[in-house]
Amino acid sequence: MHYRTGGPCGIVSRMLLNAGLVDELQVDIAAVLLGSGVRLFEKLAHGPAVLGNPTSVQGVGVTHLRYPVRKTTERPSGHGR
Repeated sequence: MHYRTGGPCGIVSRMLLNAGLVDELQVDIAAVLLGSGVRLFEKLAHGPAVLGNPTSVQGVGVTHLRYPVRKTTERPSGHGR
């Protein structure tokens, strides 16, 4: 399933993260100051989400970051015994 959300849909994103249904998180960074908004990662049910190393794509005035979301049972590669 591919679901894309942003802006005021941060509540839906948080619900999907809490349910463990997110495999990848894309964050787009642009040099715009909005003054307010929804805190996407606030009040996660199972503590902080653990993200893997991002891939990035530079654009004009924007950087796109894609992070794999690690499940709580996964260990980061290279750190296991």
